[in-house]
Amino acid sequence: MDYIVTHPTEHYTSEVLCQMVNVSPSTLRRLFKKHTGKSPSDFIQNLRLTVAARRLLVTNDRISSIAYQVGFEGPNYFSRIFQKNFGVSPQAYRKNAQ
Repeated sequence: MDYIVTHPTEHYTSEVLCQMVNVSPSTLRRLFKKHTGKSPSDFIQNLRLTVAARRLLVTNDRISSIAYQVGFEGPNYFSRIFQKNFGVSPQAYRKNAQ
């Protein structure tokens, strides 16, 4: 988890994560759920959203650029997931903070 937190924008697959800690996929999921309350993919997605939210506040980068920087495949998907988690669009989040 420490590695993921310090490298949130890397592309992680289940296989890569399992190799990093030398456990099976089921053990990885179980341990992640036990320690974080989330699956590995949910943990990574929430971390990326948190990083994106901070970048929205401290930079003037385009929302699409931030989406790609933090590892989302596209800005539309990023916006949809961001709004689902934060209750507002990335644009409204940035605007409300100003």
